Amino acid sequence: MRTKVTFPPNVPQLVDLNDDPILSPGQYGDQYQYILHGERIMWVDPPVHAQIVALGAGRGDTIAITKCVTPSPTGGRAKTAWTVERVEEQPAAPAPPAAAPTRSPALQPPQPAAAMAAALPDDAERWPEIAAPSRRAPQPITAPAPATNPQPANDADALLSALTTAIDVAALAQAHAARRGLPMHFDGADIRALASGLMIERRERSTFSRRAA
Repeated sequence: MRTKVTFPPNVPQLVDLNDDPILSPGQYGDQYQYILHGERIMWVDPPVHAQIVALGAGRGDTIAITKCVTPSPTGGRAKTAWTVERVEEQPAAPAPPAAAPTRSPALQPPQPAAAMAAALPDDAERWPEIAAPSRRAPQPITAPAPATNPQPANDADALLSALTTAIDVAALAQAHAARRGLPMHFDGADIRALASGLMIERRERSTFSRRAA
């Protein structure tokens, strides 16, 4: 069953024409019957039909019909008029522009501490606390206990003892410098120089001891 379209005062009603109108005699005079899309139907008086024809509206067109009611300033009967307007199809909204491709963020340059660690020689792996000093408060560092070096029996033992002592001394010095916020680094040449000085000192002491005996 089709739904009958009604026309409340001053409210435009949109209707989609689906077929040619049919003149239909009624109790209060002739009216035109319109079959509409959406299983709807309407009846309009001849003046309204005449406006539809004047617009050239036909099957497939959308029109707006308004029952305009104006109250009488003297309190008498309100004045009623009908308007018919063609509803033009709105153009489709343009598609939004394509989003610009996102660029990957630029690579950040290495931080000073990382660059310092990368530039250090292989000896830095032995003392990582010296390779990349931190800005945080210095943490207590347990220094390695110095090795107890027995009296060397020959030159090979003397050299090994001097090198071991030089490495321990360098480690202690670097740990102390790190606690004081003054990082320092001993490389292989520094270790050999320390060992050479220790050997010279030990030889002088040995010579002095023999002379004193």
